[in-house]
Amino acid sequence: MTELKPIELGIGGDGKIVRNASVPFLVKKALERGEGTLSSTGALSVNTGKYTGRSPDDKYIVDTPTIHDDISWGKINRPISKEKFDAIHAKMLAYLQNKELYVFDGFAGADKKYTQCFRIVNELASQNMFIHQLLIRPTGEELENYKPDFTIIAAPGFKCIPEVTARTARRSSASTTRRTSCLSPARSTPVR
Repeated sequence: MTELKPIELGIGGDGKIVRNASVPFLVKKALERGEGTLSSTGALSVNTGKYTGRSPDDKYIVDTPTIHDDISWGKINRPISKEKFDAIHAKMLAYLQNKELYVFDGFAGADKKYTQCFRIVNELASQNMFIHQLLIRPTGEELENYKPDFTIIAAPGFKCIPEVTARTARRSSASTTRRTSCLSPARSTPVR
């Protein structure tokens, strides 16, 4: 298995990148980091806190001419400028510097004709374990030359700064087709 360096993810510093770890390793890390506890059946139990799902009011898509007419814009699909996305992305990458991160490279779609390659970067071991179970796991050989079609960065400890990003809440998801990236910062109470 090839190792990843933070710089390959666009992240500065010398944090540790754990790539495609086993479930037992991720459970051990989640327990060590206080992300959850073991249930009576031995399963990892994680309390996600106040927010248990993604708020549709906090979803943004970078509006570009190539996709503008294909999106049903409204309360759920809100536009965000490339500049604001880039600002959030840069701040999130800076926040992740020098942290131990968990990366899962995997496939969605069993039919090779339609398979998409996803790279998921997680701040939490427990979240990486979830995606480990959701996507198709590549072989060691497939990982050697792995090139993601999409990258999702999940950093629940990162808080958006409304004054800088013009966001009303500190948690949101923003995606762009240009970079094929999705950002998923933490959710906090709305700032008014």
